[in-house]
Amino acid sequence: MKKYLIVLLYIGNFIFTTAAQQLQFNSLSVKDGLSQHDVSSIIQDSEGFIWIGTYDGLNRFDGYSAEHFFHTDNPSSLSSNRILSLFEDHKKRLWIGTDGYGLNYYSLADGAIKRISVPDNYKIINDITQNTEGDILVATNEGLFKITEKEQTFSYEILQTPITGFKVKKIKILKNGDIVYATNKGVWINHNNQYSLIKGSENTLFKTITETLTGQIWVGGVTGLFQIENNTLISRNDKFRKNILSIVEGTNNDIWVSTFDSGLLHIPLNSLEVNQINAVNSLNHKLLSNNPLTYIFKDATNTLWVSNKNGVLYSNLDSEKFKSLPVVKKGHVRTLFATNNRVFYGYQADKFYTHYFDTNYSKPIILPEDAKPFKVDTLNGRVHLGTTKGLYREKVSKNNEFEIVPIFSDPILNRSMIITSFCKDMFGNQYFGTLQGLVYKTANYTGYIQEKFKKLKYLQNARVFALKVDRFNNCIWVGTISKGIFKLNLDNSGEIVLIENFNEQMVGSYNIPNNTIWCFFQKKDGTLYVGTDTGLLLKKPNQNKFKSVLVENIQNKKILAIVDDENSNLWLNNSQGLIKYSPETGLANKYNYFDGLLTNSFTEAISKNQNKQLFFGNISGINYFKSAEIKNNTFSSKIAFTGLLLNNKKVDVKEDLLGSILLNKRLNNTRDLSFNHKQNNFTVEFTSTNYSNAKVNAYRYKLEGYDAQWQVLNNTKRYASYSNIPSGNYTLFVEATNPDGKWSNETRTLQIEMLAAPWKTWWAYLFYLILFSTILFVIVDFWLNKQKLRNQIKLSNFKNEQEKEVNEMKLIFFTDVSHEFKTPLSLIIGPINDLIRGNISKDHKEFCYNIVSRNTNRMMHLVDQLLDFRKINSGINILKVSRNDLCFFVNETTKSFLWQAKNKEINFNVISPDSYFCHFDKDIIEKVIYNLLSNAFKYTPNKGTIEIEIKPTWKEELEYFVIVIRDSGKGISQLNKKKIFERHFHGKDRSSSGIGLHLTSTLIKKHKGEINVLNSSLGGTEFMITLPVSSKAFKEDEYLTKEDIPIDLPDSYIPGDIPEIILDGKSIKEKILIVEDDFDLRKYLIQVLKTYYIIFEASNGKEGLEVALKKTPDIIITDIMMPEMDGLEMCEKIKKNILISHIPVLMLTAKTDDKFYNKGLQAGAWDYIAKPFNSYQLLQKIKNIVATRNNFRQHINKGNLDTLQDHYVSYDQKFIKNIVDIIKIKMVETSFSVEDLSEEIGLSRMQLHRKLKALIGLSTTAFINSVRIEKAIDMFDNGCDRVQEAMDAVGINTYAHFSNLFKEKKGITPKKYIDDVKKGVT
Repeated sequence: MKKYLIVLLYIGNFIFTTAAQQLQFNSLSVKDGLSQHDVSSIIQDSEGFIWIGTYDGLNRFDGYSAEHFFHTDNPSSLSSNRILSLFEDHKKRLWIGTDGYGLNYYSLADGAIKRISVPDNYKIINDITQNTEGDILVATNEGLFKITEKEQTFSYEILQTPITGFKVKKIKILKNGDIVYATNKGVWINHNNQYSLIKGSENTLFKTITETLTGQIWVGGVTGLFQIENNTLISRNDKFRKNILSIVEGTNNDIWVSTFDSGLLHIPLNSLEVNQINAVNSLNHKLLSNNPLTYIFKDATNTLWVSNKNGVLYSNLDSEKFKSLPVVKKGHVRTLFATNNRVFYGYQADKFYTHYFDTNYSKPIILPEDAKPFKVDTLNGRVHLGTTKGLYREKVSKNNEFEIVPIFSDPILNRSMIITSFCKDMFGNQYFGTLQGLVYKTANYTGYIQEKFKKLKYLQNARVFALKVDRFNNCIWVGTISKGIFKLNLDNSGEIVLIENFNEQMVGSYNIPNNTIWCFFQKKDGTLYVGTDTGLLLKKPNQNKFKSVLVENIQNKKILAIVDDENSNLWLNNSQGLIKYSPETGLANKYNYFDGLLTNSFTEAISKNQNKQLFFGNISGINYFKSAEIKNNTFSSKIAFTGLLLNNKKVDVKEDLLGSILLNKRLNNTRDLSFNHKQNNFTVEFTSTNYSNAKVNAYRYKLEGYDAQWQVLNNTKRYASYSNIPSGNYTLFVEATNPDGKWSNETRTLQIEMLAAPWKTWWAYLFYLILFSTILFVIVDFWLNKQKLRNQIKLSNFKNEQEKEVNEMKLIFFTDVSHEFKTPLSLIIGPINDLIRGNISKDHKEFCYNIVSRNTNRMMHLVDQLLDFRKINSGINILKVSRNDLCFFVNETTKSFLWQAKNKEINFNVISPDSYFCHFDKDIIEKVIYNLLSNAFKYTPNKGTIEIEIKPTWKEELEYFVIVIRDSGKGISQLNKKKIFERHFHGKDRSSSGIGLHLTSTLIKKHKGEINVLNSSLGGTEFMITLPVSSKAFKEDEYLTKEDIPIDLPDSYIPGDIPEIILDGKSIKEKILIVEDDFDLRKYLIQVLKTYYIIFEASNGKEGLEVALKKTPDIIITDIMMPEMDGLEMCEKIKKNILISHIPVLMLTAKTDDKFYNKGLQAGAWDYIAKPFNSYQLLQKIKNIVATRNNFRQHINKGNLDTLQDHYVSYDQKFIKNIVDIIKIKMVETSFSVEDLSEEIGLSRMQLHRKLKALIGLSTTAFINSVRIEKAIDMFDNGCDRVQEAMDAVGINTYAHFSNLFKEKKGITPKKYIDDVKKGVT
């Protein structure tokens, strides 16, 4: 009686301690390609393939298909189809034990099968292993024998041991060298060739043995599970007493046990708690629980393989953390909400249920039959259910009982709404999303929002699906189906003050890529995520624009729900799986059915409880887990080659095909392949040996030397096919994705040699050469005279052809050159004809002279262009930059085309800043602009438009200038745009460029710039030139003169301005404006002065005044008698304009009487020069003006601020005095700045800077500091002996700054100066 009681206690204990676990199993059966359903053994070879023995053949599985090996009449086949055991030895041979038909082995190297002789009555092979001497030990139903190999010959020896005659089921060689045997009569151990029976195992059938990494030895048999300690069998039947068929060690100090009739068990060794394993799939669950699990095996990537009477089940142990909630039925879970104790969930078009964790049971929620689930969440601390018939809430203190929520006072209206979402803002206002719009409920109002706010009619009948209270932005986010996102902005009292709409049709920051909004999620930092039909959107707290998350596995995916885990990762419900996204790393992992999830199709149901468990609804139920428990398989996916096909026919080892043997070994053991010319149509098949998620693996391959890019494949096309490959040597690279979807970088390579056809080999060509030489020699010898004549004729014809080609090239070249000369010749002939005809105005006459002059120079430039080709091609550095006004230079250059523009009635516009000084090569820029404008005028029809636009820009902290020339003429085809800059390229359209555009492109490159051709906004062609103009872009030998090499610019320098730069004590060139209506005299003056000064020109007083205002020259030389505005009027206007009143005006006149002299001086002229004049006298007067101005600057710089010399007009004297007075009044304020002074004077900062620079040679900042320091010196001279007192008086609050300014002025520190004053030394 006690014995039975103990047995009952054991059984009761087992039932109590056995817990259930779930794994996602994949199945492999006859319908999947397995040769037979009754599996007896499983092994993974050293190449990664899985071998499966059945009672009808041997199978090699590559993750997708099984290759079969059977017994046939061929002696090189298996001895039997009934496979019992498998083992791989150290020489890559797979030993195959059969049921009554002996032993075989399969060579992994060459694929050959060999049958091995065994003793009679020893042909039932239960197990195979290899000892340390290299002998093969074989366990049979009659005991043991061993196979010894010597000189590739095998012999057997029956081992006479105490277990001879026993049924030996398993052999296990332990780490210490001992060998343990599981037999039908106990467990035996061989220690130093001494056999002994493990105590306690007598007369019991044992079938399996395993040794763990920690040295624990576990055995299983018909009576249960045991452990061997100190050669004694310790029963673990207090944990489990069942018929055990196989044991394998797990991944974390645990073992897996297969049984005859109790399914698959998992036992952690630290607790010995038995866990029953269930399959997620119900069909696979039956295969686990209702079948003898004959064999269990764990491969190199932690995939567990379990055999049964219906095939094989396999699952990766690293994906075992996904759990499924035992819901009432399989179905579409539309919504759920989880707490630590309960989970509320609702099926689509069905009912709500509550699952209780303590009982692991679900209970239905009683609602009206037509109230179908839509949304479950909390509101006001209570669980609320949104249904197709209104909103319900859980009754207070009544678990799982719900009542209708009276949103409206009308009960009928409350039950007519389809509630999709709901929330409450910070002010207590409630919002209810429905398929008819948004319901808004406050203390004083309840109704649809568009009824309260009449301007929100577009929200009427909007299908609101998601709501989110945003405390960071004090707003409510409303997600709709088909109308995008609405943002309800609240004021500090909770009133809606502004509504913004984001949708596909909006532009700018209000545009989003999709109008279907499924969900909102906001992180703790305020970042808002939005799930849409086409991916995930995010909006940062300080931004008003939504941006798409452009991450693989998320982009263009339907995001139905979002939740975060404790590591700030986002988990996204997707209709094709579950996505884990890390915003920190930007990586996204996708999980699916093969990772252990119930299905790939997830819904909008999602939740997280306080225990950090995440819950996800799908069309088959609910998955839940803790994010910290999820781990990816860490093993890389290694590639194995599975087969070679030639002309779509499989190639076997040692098979002669089309003239050669391609494989001396199996392809997976082959490093290189050599194909002859007949074999140039081949396919290499491959697979991955990581089976954890083989169903979704991707592959890629590339044949280096042939393929430019990787070719990406899915798992249904695991092969690389090539045909008609040119002869040569290639390398085939193949990779697979890891289980997490990332490329493994475990690249497998195969060297491939494509042999040339015999008639294309080097020795064939040598033979051709010898044969041809022999024939040629015979012919030459026999027909010598005739051949000589033919050679002479051929030579004559050849020379004629060469001469013809040379002449043709010369003709093309000179035609191109003629084209280049045609434009300037036209611009000379046209004005000359106008002059010859006579009867033209003075202005037109001058205009014609200008055009003739410019284009005569242009003819010289064209000759220079021809010479430039030799310079450029010979590598001579032609770049010589200088600092000039690029805007003025371009404007002057374009004037050569004014006559042509006028003659063709072309609207010719130049768009540019007034002035911009920078570094450029004037010669290159002139040639480029002439070439491009000539091209534009040639192809622009009469009354068309040509524009040249120049503008500065910055790139990588360097100044650049963009010159754009666009026209409305005939465009250039897209094909010819790539060739247009080639030398002598001739197309059928406008792209016939001759040498002009080729030279243009070459010159631009020499200037370190680039030129591009585009379609013009005017309808024609647009040339865009980008040039560096910063001094940092050029070397010293690339400057025109040493004076052009810049030194450090002052702090006050503004890009584009021309600062005063001192070189060796001499100023940079002064700017002189020449205003003269006589063309020849004006050109003569320019010729005289251009060597020493920067020259601007104007033809009358009105034009001169405009140039003066734009260019602010240092000196103006003007005639008196001029059209439109004479010199005297211009001088008066200059002296009355505060911006340019400081500029000295030097007048040229033929009238020498005192009347004109007095008028000029009264108008503010500096001096006169009578015509005709001496050029030396003119230069000397200009030098005197410059010297006088410099002396005045030194006078001011020495601190003489109260006395101004009288050669400046009263305006300038008052101007300087006014500035000094303002500074003296305001300087006590430490905040007084250049901007303040500019505002007081009424000029811009730049205008004030230029004015002071011209008058006194100081920047505005330097002048203010000078006045301040002079004030401080005056205080020290009059008895002040405290530096701080002086600093306070002049508005400088930093001693270091005050001291530096004082030292610049006096050369000593303020303290030293005070001491010198006290001593009387100043």
